[in-house]
Amino acid sequence: MNVNDALKMMDMDEELTPELKPYVQNRKAIGPMIHHPLLIEMFYIPGKCAMINAHYEMKKRALATAEENGNWTTYIFLHERPYRVRALRSAMRRGAGNMHEQIASTWTDSENIFQHRASWLEIWTGLLNPHGTMTEDEQARYDALPETVTIHRGIRGRRLSRRGLSWTLDYERAVWFAKRFTKKEHQPVVLTAQVKKDKILTLFDCRQESEVVILPKHLGTLTETLV
Repeated sequence: MNVNDALKMMDMDEELTPELKPYVQNRKAIGPMIHHPLLIEMFYIPGKCAMINAHYEMKKRALATAEENGNWTTYIFLHERPYRVRALRSAMRRGAGNMHEQIASTWTDSENIFQHRASWLEIWTGLLNPHGTMTEDEQARYDALPETVTIHRGIRGRRLSRRGLSWTLDYERAVWFAKRFTKKEHQPVVLTAQVKKDKILTLFDCRQESEVVILPKHLGTLTETLV
């Protein structure tokens, strides 16, 4: 489909497919939108849905092909970002075999770990070899860590996400996270903990965040620094 065809389709009179109608939401800031696991569309105009319907049908076909072929990375990433952990769990329940690569890519792509905390806890606690999610370079960096490791977590206020799964070895990175999206009523805080190296489930460095994943029960005493 070229640009002209796409523009024509956007102007065509066509009602939204019934499968998507339950996913129409009215957001105060942007008006009506579609929030479906396969399609998040902010430019929803009732009666002008040919392009949206075509996009949705294309993704459905691609999803069916990925599932049939066992291409689980494609299967997961055909879903919109807020729904990918759900897709990951679906793939894992189907006995998809070694899913370490998919777990790593879904985790590092996620922007809503805390909203899906229960799902991620189930994934990490059920993983026999969490170190399998690391690349060779990440494993080498993990191996070089001391037996007791200092980790940090930046949060927007003292009452937020104190026992999260995602931490960092880099204090300055934690400061950056603490100040990101901060509102006037928030006081950015960096939490610090001393943990045993063997309690760290994995280390991810693909985003230069020196991220480590650890279960909350292994955090011990936290200290906090206002930043």
